[in-house]
This record gives sequence, structure tokens and C-alpha cells, in this order.
Amino acid sequence: MKNPTADLKPYYLSYLLTVCQFGIDAHGRGFELYFQADLVILWPLYSGLAKIMSFQFDPRQYIRTVPDWPVQGVQFRDITTLLEHKLGFRQTIDCYVHRYFEADIDAVVGIDARGFIIGAPIAYELRSSFVPVRKKGKLPGETVCESYELEYGSAEIEMHTDALKPGSKVILVDDLIATGGTMLAAARLIEKLGASIVEVCAIVNLPDLGGSRKLEEAGYKVFSLCEYEGD
Repeated sequence: MKNPTADLKPYYLSYLLTVCQFGIDAHGRGFELYFQADLVILWPLYSGLAKIMSFQFDPRQYIRTVPDWPVQGVQFRDITTLLEHKLGFRQTIDCYVHRYFEADIDAVVGIDARGFIIGAPIAYELRSSFVPVRKKGKLPGETVCESYELEYGSAEIEMHTDALKPGSKVILVDDLIATGGTMLAAARLIEKLGASIVEVCAIVNLPDLGGSRKLEEAGYKVFSLCEYEGD
């Protein structure tokens, strides 16, 4: 007979972090104090469980492959099926939270648009700010802009000039690393504002398209939860 609690194990990670954040609130203590006090007690347990879970987790079981989209010959890796899966989405976010929880991240920078979906909950759990990198013309304030090459022509992305403080420690997030053009442009934007990139991360890496290699050659650390070779 199947253990009725087996499917709940991945939820323990988020539960433990929630306990860390809110466990002493009922006693009326300040946020910073109760967060730190609970974290000292529970972080070793949370960290140990997270390591076990992250080693076992492979998001490819939830990612749909759509052949010949958007053009003939392309195998499109569709993460919407991962996002739709309650357990898979939670496991994905937990993997990043564990990886960066002790890195003192000041901001999570997400790339338009799927990087927003992943980056915002990571920032929430890390108690960091979230900063969007948007296509040109989508931000209302003063911006800094960077261009990158497409197969035919070029495109531009931008950030608000006051989005990051000099010296901030940042992770750059998107759903997928392909040719790396957008990621490299976003990394240059971050550095224009004087922030430091701890790591560039994504759910999916397509190493045969060369993006992750270009990022590493440019001096950035690269992390992904899975790879698809041959794309």
C-alpha cells in the first residue's frame, strides 16, 4: 500500500522555511529577531532536507517538448507544464532557495518574461528585492539600456537606473539558456549599475547552442536545474 504522506515530502522544505519566518510571531516579537532566532535552530534541518530533495529533483519530468515549434526542426522546451504542476513548481523554487539562502543575495534580477515567474518567488523566499529586466519601452522611469543580436537584426532590454545599488549581490534568472544573448545583455546592465553577479541561473540549459559557454567565457558562474543536449 502506498504511503499516504510520500507525495508531501517536498512540501516540508517550504513548510520549514515558513516556520522559520513566522514561528515566533504569535508572541509579538520583531520580524528580524524571530526570523533569525528560528533560522538558527531550524536551518540545519532545512538545509539537509533541501540537499536531499535537490539531488533527487529533475524538472524534465514536468517539462513538455513541443516538436517543430515555433519553426520546423525546433524542439521547444515548454516550462508551462512545470509551472502548472503544484509539486513540480514548488520543488523548482525550493532548489534555488536552498542554493542561495546563505549567499546574502540583495536582489534577484528576472528577465522578461518567464524570468519574472521564477525570480519573484525566489526573491520572496530569500528576503531579497526583485528587479525586472524588460524589453525596451516597457519601464516608465529613467532606464539604462543594452542591445543584443538576434538572428535577423537586434533587440534592446532595459532596467531602471535606481533598481540596484552599487555593490549589491545579485542572481540573474531566466527560464532557459539558449544562445545566451539576452542573458549577456542583462548581465551588462547589472554591471552598469555597479552590482555584482553571484550567478546566472535558469531551469533549462541548451548547451549545444553555446549560451552557457559564452556566459562562462565572459566570467560568469552558470547554474541550471537540467540540460537538453542535441538541441
